[in-house]
Amino acid sequence: MPDFWLQWLAISVLVLIQFLPRKILMGLGALVGTLFSRLNKKRRDIAQKNIELCFPEKTDIERQQLLQLHFRTYGKGVLDLGLIWWGSERRLEKLTDCEGMEHYRSALKSGRPVIAITPHLIGLEFCGGMLSRLHPMVAMMKEFRNPLYNRLITKRRGRFGLIMVNRNQGLRPLLKGLKSGRSCFYIPDEDFGSNNSVFAPFFGQQAATLTTLGRMTKMTNALVLPCFAFLDPESGRYRFVIRDALENFPSGDQTADATNMNRAMEQGIRQAPEQYMWTQRWFRTQPDGQASPYE
Repeated sequence: MPDFWLQWLAISVLVLIQFLPRKILMGLGALVGTLFSRLNKKRRDIAQKNIELCFPEKTDIERQQLLQLHFRTYGKGVLDLGLIWWGSERRLEKLTDCEGMEHYRSALKSGRPVIAITPHLIGLEFCGGMLSRLHPMVAMMKEFRNPLYNRLITKRRGRFGLIMVNRNQGLRPLLKGLKSGRSCFYIPDEDFGSNNSVFAPFFGQQAATLTTLGRMTKMTNALVLPCFAFLDPESGRYRFVIRDALENFPSGDQTADATNMNRAMEQGIRQAPEQYMWTQRWFRTQPDGQASPYE
């Protein structure tokens, strides 16, 4: 339909540019990210505030450098959706260095359900694709207002065996998937307000953290494995890392579990802080009804 022609044009560009040499694509992505930061003041201001909150030990110059590097890297990640969603398995393998795959295989052989968690790094889509190639998975996604994007994202994320569930359906489809033998791909670092959340440390800030992962793990006796995908901004290669299962999880203490989970996420993010999506309002909900730092 004509209403979607511009979106189809953008999608066609994503498909075609994956065939560019990786260094050229990385350079183009850096330009796209820089342009985005200059045109979108709202997101730039949010990212700047997040970096100020999370890296008080850095100087103003260092924080500004991190902010600029973040947007340059973010642009590269956006253009790489073409590779992740349409690239052949052989090409993805050639561009990937894997670490800790034995942890995932061992967890699958244990006979217990497996939940793989990852934060909002720019390699988020890459994580889901790599894991679903190894074993069928189920994951949750937020519905977009644009029906074309909903259809596209659901189909492309599912090309290796990842079933996408609408967030409005609640936990039941995820639990059903885990009990049927699928692994679960879960992204826990989101601020959905104080309901079903506890406040736990995240980069030295008290973050409203959902208790969903602890509840899922308790109901299914699943193992929880942190995983991360890091993009080398120069070569365009990905380093896919899987850590061993979280210890003493769940512990029966929701705050302790949230702290354990956030610590695992933070450790991965600190390996490449410029690749975290600082443009989101991670600390919007504050303890005791305090004002949001973004206001």
